[in-house]
Amino acid sequence: MICTHDGVFHSDDVMAGAIVCLAYPSEAILRTRDPVLLAQAALCFDVGAGRYDHHQPGGNGVRASGIPYASAGLLWRDYGVNICESAEIAAEVDRQLIAPIDAHDNGYTIATPLYDGVLPCTVSHLISNMNPSWDEDQDFDQRYFQAVALAALLLDRAIIRARGVVRAKQEVAQAIADAIDPRVVVLPYFVPWQEALVEQSTEALLCVYP
Repeated sequence: MICTHDGVFHSDDVMAGAIVCLAYPSEAILRTRDPVLLAQAALCFDVGAGRYDHHQPGGNGVRASGIPYASAGLLWRDYGVNICESAEIAAEVDRQLIAPIDAHDNGYTIATPLYDGVLPCTVSHLISNMNPSWDEDQDFDQRYFQAVALAALLLDRAIIRARGVVRAKQEVAQAIADAIDPRVVVLPYFVPWQEALVEQSTEALLCVYP
């Protein structure tokens, strides 16, 4: 049995639910705050003051970037590499998706509005919108699992995109190594090269591809 808290949900415990579904596809998630059930659970997240709960004095760890872990990040830290079958891909997914969710849940602002009255629309905001409105059926569990399905789709696409980012870096690295003139990098086909080239070469002035 895997447990998380019931009631209102946020993006971190929803994304944590999506991660758990990938790590333990045959296990069901029970939403409860019953201490007896929590004590019996094989894994608890975002509740219970355990390994995957950041709601305790001092939190439950901080990334090198300074962003504290929330439940999604704590689970991704332990299961992300196995899910992605690559530490590099898992780190890219954390950078793109998981760390921003953790930052939002811990009250850290990483996006500043540019226009009065127009707020950033983030994954965290979209998932929060999945909670029942005050004037509709208050079935939080049903909405939670709908939100987890959405988060699972977003996570799957983030993994695919991160895999592409890592592969692009490898392709650019190979092209840099093969360059006859280090100022001119020739790619055999298009890959997203800009960030990778800036990271990996201080001599390149031109990048060309068919």
